Amino acid sequence: LVQNNNSAVVMDVGCGTGILSAILLHRHKNSSAILTDISPLAVDCASDNLTRLGLMDRVRGIHLTDQLLADAEADLIVCNPPWIPGKVANQSVECGNWLEKAIYDDVNSTMLFGFLRGVSRHMRINHSAKTGDRQSESWLIISDLAERLQLRSREELLQTIDDGGLEITEVRKAVPTVAQRKRVEHVKRRRKEVIFPKVEAARQAEVTYLFRLRRQR
Repeated sequence: LVQNNNSAVVMDVGCGTGILSAILLHRHKNSSAILTDISPLAVDCASDNLTRLGLMDRVRGIHLTDQLLADAEADLIVCNPPWIPGKVANQSVECGNWLEKAIYDDVNSTMLFGFLRGVSRHMRINHSAKTGDRQSESWLIISDLAERLQLRSREELLQTIDDGGLEITEVRKAVPTVAQRKRVEHVKRRRKEVIFPKVEAARQAEVTYLFRLRRQR
């Protein structure tokens, strides 16, 4: 989509450090971005990163919210949500435990499923006399770690995509190389981290997916 629409508007939901927006803005020189995140630290971090990279002049706003912006539409909407359904150890905002919030969705996968159920309303339809109407799309970037730990099923994810009025146009996956796994293991040993066998086995087999989504025809 963005390859064919260099002036696209990108919406980055749960932007974190802003890395996805930075990559897309860098690759597509006339595009602009809207970013959201629930964490004030993430909002500040994304703003700082995009400023350092000289990209802030193409950012329409970075918003502190856990919701899709009510009136916003975009040509490409990307989301890399918390991967694991579970409870954050300390729910207090004062504790500043935003890193855990970036890893753990609640037990009902509220952010993930909320995004999938609501995103189609924000996907712009581009009208062109030459090419006809062209739909925008959404990219969901997510690990299968929750599935491997039996915290959420693939069927539940696919059903929610369908319930949201979406269809999958392409699935891509990334599997860590042996060298990458060895580097992670080295860091864990150096930090003397506690190893839980079931979690470690799931991490060793983990695959990260990119689901390209569009409105159902």
